[in-house]
Parts: sequence; structure tokens; C-alpha cells
Amino acid sequence: MNWSVPRLIVKQGWAVLNHLKTLVVSRDALHIRASHKQVQTRRFRTSSAVGGSLLVLVLGGYPIYQQISQSEQWLQVYRHGRLIGVVPDRSDIENSMERLAEGFHVSLQMSPVHTVVPKTYNWRPVQQLPTKASAILVNGKPIVYTPSSKTSNSVLKRIMQSLTLGLPHAIAQNSHFMGRVQVVETTVPVASILQPTAAERYLLDVSDGTNISSRGSLPSMGRTMAAFKVNWHPRISVESDIQEKRVVSVPYPVVYKKNPDMPVGQTKVLTSGQDGTIRENVRITYVNGSQQDEHVLRKSILTKPKTEVVEEGTNSGVATGQWIWPTVGDVITSPFGWRDLDGKHEFHPGIDIGVPIGTPIYATNNGTVLSAGWNDGGYGNWVEIDNGGGITTVFGHMSKVVATTGEIVYKGELIGYSGDTGDATGPHLHYEVRVNGTPVPPLKYT
Repeated sequence: MNWSVPRLIVKQGWAVLNHLKTLVVSRDALHIRASHKQVQTRRFRTSSAVGGSLLVLVLGGYPIYQQISQSEQWLQVYRHGRLIGVVPDRSDIENSMERLAEGFHVSLQMSPVHTVVPKTYNWRPVQQLPTKASAILVNGKPIVYTPSSKTSNSVLKRIMQSLTLGLPHAIAQNSHFMGRVQVVETTVPVASILQPTAAERYLLDVSDGTNISSRGSLPSMGRTMAAFKVNWHPRISVESDIQEKRVVSVPYPVVYKKNPDMPVGQTKVLTSGQDGTIRENVRITYVNGSQQDEHVLRKSILTKPKTEVVEEGTNSGVATGQWIWPTVGDVITSPFGWRDLDGKHEFHPGIDIGVPIGTPIYATNNGTVLSAGWNDGGYGNWVEIDNGGGITTVFGHMSKVVATTGEIVYKGELIGYSGDTGDATGPHLHYEVRVNGTPVPPLKYT
């Protein structure tokens, strides 16, 4: 009998046993986060099975040896003494993980192991050093990770204080985050976790040029928030509101009455107005410290406003409607047309109305005063009015002129007093009407 083959099998079987002392063959061991002690126990049980498995190894050692020859070298990764998984035994991966651990002050141990790893196993999360953390969620979506729930709640408290800066205490107290804000436990790569100050900066999106990922070097937010406020665009918002009572004024209404005897633009208050008052219950809403909305919940009238009545002139300097008689006297001492006076045959361009000196004289229609004062053409003190439409009225021989050049006068407005100035034979009013510069019979315009 040839004993060389059995000897070879036995030799190979003992080699297999030696390999099994350091081999993790269970697929579940790649996924469970067992402690180092548990790993040692697993190995101990594997070694204890050597005697019982010797016959199996002798009979089937060659296929098992083939399986061992197909396994690969991996690194078991322990974080703070706790197994978190395996990664390929490559220097670039090992160096990257060591730098990551050093940067985030993580205790990391790696131990080589020869094993077969399923092709579906994802080792890259292990390379990022997964660790327990706390997530701040807004409407179910995580927006930032911190080391612990205590830290997350502290960050949210600081954010609440920051976004209500400047509000009265009573309003700031009645504040809440907009949307559904939660703090939950989770597991994430260590590089995703932000320390408190960096987390606050990230949530406020502070755009002052500071790297929010920097750790341990940021100033206290309490001292810098006022300066940062103009540069932030918060990723989380705070709504504040308050209800208050106040008394407000109600402007009085104004009613205008048209007066064609007054020039356009001229007004006169006939009845003075007075503001009313009402009491309002209002809710004022702020978002991130700035007022956004104001809603009146209820109001009651305390005093009603009093309407003001104003007379408003509509006279634009153009004659309207019927014309009026220019003075109180009605005796015409000299008519319009040709007449003989002091041996002269002459044309009289107006009518003379006999009245005592000092009798009031009125504008016969609306118009604009072209001239008021002394006239060297024999009219003495006179007033010449442009009544629009090419019509001009003239009032001569006055003792006193009241109207002024350039003003708008209305029908019936006092413009002066009668007299005997200029070329006059006695006290009277010379009233004259011109159409496009030509005198016409004035009785049509009285």
C-alpha cells in the first residue's frame, strides 16, 4: 500500500488546522459588530474543534486546502476596541484610514486576517469609520450630524436664540421652528459629524468666508452672531408671533363742493374734519427675527371720524353761463355807439353807468386780469379782464382798484370802486366789452 497519499492528506490537514487558528470563515462575522473578546471566543471554539474534525480533514483535506488557497488577506478594523468590519489589506486604504482617525481623534486598530469575503460585501463604509451620531432632521430630511443628542439639542437652542436676536423677550419666548424638526440617533461616517460651532454655522449658512468644517477653532457664536446676521441664509427657520392691542387713528373723509366763483386750485374749508379712533387686536408674525405679516383679528370703533367739507374752485378764467351787471346802479348816462360830446362827434366803445364815487364794481364773469391800475389812454384807474373765447371786459374811471394783474377773478367778485379818474366828466363807471379786440354792445354781456 502506498502511504504517500495519506501522508500528504494528513500533512495538508494539519496545515489547514494551523490556518483555521486565524481564519474567520463565518460570513456573518463580516457583518456583526462583535467585541474583540467575542472574536477570541470564536477563534477558541474553532481551535477546540480540531480533534473532532481531524478525520474529516484527513478524508476531505484537499478540497478545503483549495478553498484556503482561494481566500484573500483583509484587515479587521476595530474602533475604540469594537469590531466594525473589514477592508482590503492595502497600504493606501490603511494610510487613508489612519489619517482620518488621527484628524478626528479616533482610536483605531487594524488586524490582518486571511478569509473569504462575499463579493456583495461593501467595505467602503468601514473605510469611512462609521460611528454613532445624532441627526437633526427637518421634515424627515437630515440636514446636519452632531456627536450626540445632547449636542444637537444644544445647537438647536443656540439657533433659536440666534434667529430671534433683537426681538422683545415676550415675542422671542413665543417662538418655534418652522416645519417638523427632530433629533434622532443614527450611524454615519465620522467625517460627516460637525462639532457644535461648525453645526451652528452650517445651519445658519454663515457666509463670512470661514470654513464651517473646521473643528475647534471657531469663535463663540454668542459674540459673533450680530456681525454674521447680515451674511446668513438659514437652512432652518424660526417663526415668532405675538398678539397685541393698540389704538390707531382712522383718517377723516373729505367731501369737495364745486364752486365756479372760485379760481381753479383755490379751496376753502367749510367744515373741519376730525380723525376717528379704533382699537385693534392684531397678530404680528416674525420669521428669523424680521416682521413678515400682520393680521387684524378683531377691531372696535372708539370714535367715528368727522367728515371735512371743502369748497373747491372750478373757475379757470373762462366765462361761463349768464353774465351779471357790473355795479349796483342801473342808469346809463351814455350809451354804446356814436355820440356828440363837447362839440365833438365821436364813437363811444362802451356804456357809462352813473354811480357815486366809491360804488363797488364787480367782475361780470369769470376771467383773468390782464391789467389793473393806471391807464394812460384816458381810462384812468381801470381793470381789463380776459374772459376767454376772445372776449375782454374793461372797467374804467375807478377811484380805487382792488384786483391785481394776473389773478383769476370769478363772476361777482369785487374788483374796485367807481370814480372820475382819467378823461371823465363826472363820477361814473365806463363798462366796455371787446370781442377779438373790437368793441361790441356790452348789454349782451350784463
